[in-house]
Amino acid sequence: MNIFLQLSKTDYERQIKNIIYAFFLSAEFVACRTQEMDLALFVEILQDKISIRLENAKEEWIKEKSFSCKEEQRSIEIEQAVYEVISEAYGYILSWGILTGVRPVKIASRLMKSGVADEQIIAEYTDRRFVDAEKAKLCLSLAKTENNCLQNMPKNAVALYVHIPICPHRCKYCSFISKQSTDQYYIAQYLNALLQEIRAIGAYFSNKNILVDSLYIGGGTPALLDADMIEKLLFELVQYFDTGKMREATFEAGRADCITVEKLEAMKEGGMSRICINAQSMHNETLQSIGRGLTKEEFLHAYALARKYSFAMNVDLIYGLEGENESMFYDSLEQVISLQPENITLHTLAYKKKAKDFENKMRREREHFTGFDSAYGLLKKKGYVPYYLYRQKHAVSGGENTGFCKEGTEGIYNISVLSDRVNIIALGAGAVGKICEKNTHRIRRVDGCQEIDFYIQHIHEVIHKKRRIYEASNKVF
Repeated sequence: MNIFLQLSKTDYERQIKNIIYAFFLSAEFVACRTQEMDLALFVEILQDKISIRLENAKEEWIKEKSFSCKEEQRSIEIEQAVYEVISEAYGYILSWGILTGVRPVKIASRLMKSGVADEQIIAEYTDRRFVDAEKAKLCLSLAKTENNCLQNMPKNAVALYVHIPICPHRCKYCSFISKQSTDQYYIAQYLNALLQEIRAIGAYFSNKNILVDSLYIGGGTPALLDADMIEKLLFELVQYFDTGKMREATFEAGRADCITVEKLEAMKEGGMSRICINAQSMHNETLQSIGRGLTKEEFLHAYALARKYSFAMNVDLIYGLEGENESMFYDSLEQVISLQPENITLHTLAYKKKAKDFENKMRREREHFTGFDSAYGLLKKKGYVPYYLYRQKHAVSGGENTGFCKEGTEGIYNISVLSDRVNIIALGAGAVGKICEKNTHRIRRVDGCQEIDFYIQHIHEVIHKKRRIYEASNKVF
């Protein structure tokens, strides 16, 4: 969809575009008005007077809204007005209203910390952000779960993330920075660079009394490492970081075809308490169409194998995959629930590149699929509760990604990383850590490099860059 956007002031351009993207997945902004243009949106700001006009030249209609507001309220009231004009014109609403950020739960967390009553927190979502009431209640519930999980965490505790950005296959929907390879020499080169970073960063923190509260080894496909590599990686982590009081250690095994008895034994002996095996779908035709290169039967075999080692288990599913309808998604969910994993994570497919043929699909799904409401109900009935949530732009039906758990099996790392309350030490190419400055509430990113080959060839530069960032933040650690 081609959209012409004209603003008298560019201060709110990002917020306005985010609202437009939330309604129209394939929105592309054009520099001038043309006959090929689908919509034109004009936002005029004259002191305290705001005028919004939406035009559709092809269908020959105009929607307008004018209002006055104080400058300190201008940003949110412009977002509200743009939302209302588009919603009225096209006759549908978004369950997340004007909220387009990754972490909608943060609003509830912040207000809870300030002592705001529950009903006022709900109103902040529903009245000011136009969020569906059930989503608002969900955010409040998740904020309470987050607080219960983190409130007694020692001040010197961190979460540790280790990245293995290599996969044997690249699925069609994937947008992560990763390299497709099964070359054991290349994988060994990457591991060698990663071990150098573990030793160097671990040595830097060795005299700073840092405790690892949760560990997550993610990817990519970490189970692509052979058993000896897994053993070496886990040994080095324990040697260079204080994991003695660690509450959780997760290994994102990922693909079923990479899981073997030897690797599972290495994970268990290395102290892993939780593993993830990602089904994505329980339909072979879907798995083939997305380039997964796996079958449902392979997933079930790997799951049964891993169950013998008493890990807490997480299984991922994705809504909106190519060729799947709503009933297929629920069938996959019912099959996964029957396996009784401790955690189930539901992801909404997010289109990272805008495509014109997605628009009609998005419109139909908004009419018939209201987020994960039905899935939430099924999971609740089977004893699962949501424990963390985040969103992505360009997601099918404007949906969210939600982790569910049986009581007492929350994924601690997942809660920590989304809270912006816990310092994250992240190791590996493409891994991004964060420093949470509690006095200023500033979040500082700590990244080395995104490109895997550069990481391997210039690991000493990467380590030096990270150490400089940590040294500049020595009051935090």
